[in-house]
Amino acid sequence: MTEQYSASKSETCHCNLPELKAPKVSGGLPSEGFEGILPFYWKTQIITYNVHRVLTPPSNFHPRMFYPDDSVHLDFDMIVVGLQEVGYIPSCYIANSLLQKKSWPDVFERFYASRGFGRLTFNLSGRLQMVGMILIVFIRRPVLQYVRKVEVKYVKTGFNGYLGHKGAICAKIFVGDGVNVVLVNSHLNPDPNNADYRIWEYNLITEKCRLSDAKLPGDYDYVLWFGDMNFRVHRVASDEAMNLIEEKHFSKLLDYDQLTILRRAKLAFHEYVEDSINFNPTYKYLPGTSQFDLSRLPSYCDRVLYRKAVDSRQKPGFPLEIFSFQYGPFMNVLCSDHKPVSNTLMITSYLLESSSLPIVFESPSCSKGTCWLVGRSNVCRYIQNANYVPGLWDWIGVYQMTFANDRDVITYGYMLTSWEEAITERGIVQNILFKQRYIPPAGTYLLGCFSRRNRCLVAISEPFEVIDPNQIAKSCYTLAPDQLPESMQTSMSLSENHQREGSRERSKKDEKEKKKEE
Repeated sequence: MTEQYSASKSETCHCNLPELKAPKVSGGLPSEGFEGILPFYWKTQIITYNVHRVLTPPSNFHPRMFYPDDSVHLDFDMIVVGLQEVGYIPSCYIANSLLQKKSWPDVFERFYASRGFGRLTFNLSGRLQMVGMILIVFIRRPVLQYVRKVEVKYVKTGFNGYLGHKGAICAKIFVGDGVNVVLVNSHLNPDPNNADYRIWEYNLITEKCRLSDAKLPGDYDYVLWFGDMNFRVHRVASDEAMNLIEEKHFSKLLDYDQLTILRRAKLAFHEYVEDSINFNPTYKYLPGTSQFDLSRLPSYCDRVLYRKAVDSRQKPGFPLEIFSFQYGPFMNVLCSDHKPVSNTLMITSYLLESSSLPIVFESPSCSKGTCWLVGRSNVCRYIQNANYVPGLWDWIGVYQMTFANDRDVITYGYMLTSWEEAITERGIVQNILFKQRYIPPAGTYLLGCFSRRNRCLVAISEPFEVIDPNQIAKSCYTLAPDQLPESMQTSMSLSENHQREGSRERSKKDEKEKKKEE
């Protein structure tokens, strides 16, 4: 049965948590104590939308339509957007790229980036494999480093598994130190009378969605399955169905719903939970309106289902919980013959008290004499966990504070180019050089460590300043020169020497020109 979210469950634990390990998640921390672990709630929003073969978002669509109450302060840790039937014609795609029209992922990314979220870029190549299907995952920036690893799998079911216009994108996301969440965005066969084929698709996706060491989705901690399932309302007259909709007798209408019938017969999705449906069917509408297109019997094609294991497979005894609320469609979105559907879920995860991040940055600081300066080569210093072995193509990048995705770097350097400074109890002290021509303008930035093997950022620094020494030399600092940080004193002296040398060269040139004139 669906568990209802209780406000008391999200109260923050008042125990003294290590600063490094206490995730500032939207869902807060459970009040119960667990020995050796720090549990927390991970608040997730799932949005599924069949966009009806539209290549780029039309003018009457914007992601803020999903948040009618407050589109600025989004109280989620993870937002998942599953799109189906995105138009993909190579010639049109190239034309739109040349005309700089924003794609569906671009529009969502820009919106959520302005609200404090960063996109995971684990499946940028997925569009080449799954035609018209896109899975986009956004994580709130302060908790991005608590996504430890991402795996992805593409399952084709079109024409008996040979084509990718139908099927599923499966992503396995490791949240915290032992809990994984599997996201399945699926688009199944649309034939109203071929539920048997959809049962076969369900079984094929369940069998082939093998990520890492697990055999079946049932072996995971959490599975969130959503998309255009294409299960229809059938064996009922159109007039009777419309009467049930008008009178809001949705439970009676669901007696004719194929997915409900199959779940009751334990033929498909019977292991999953779906919240109560107290809303109108999500298909089929006249595009641009909220009026049904009666050429098809109104049906609940777009669904969100979920399941969980009894307890964590990495730490037996840790209870896994799902609290679900706000399941329903967005009737104000009019650009498709489907209505988008959303569900908000709260799941439990944890961090081990004994664990540590793979990389801990020593953020550049003026007070410590390690600040970064414009026009100078600068060093990034970090402590690497002794148990962490960087991959061949792992890199450390400089990010803006409002970076849109985990590859949205200003500059980066491969970890292979770093040099070891010392070995301490905390780990291996490493340094990596960023040459002066790659240093960004003065401002506030972040450092991030991206793992190609894990397909995500595994560490993010505290904000730090890049300073223009010329501006400081003019008027920014009220301290005496001997009170400034050592690196800044050096940079200022270099700047003064450079200015003196420049003035000497100009004087020599002036003298030569005067001699020539004489």
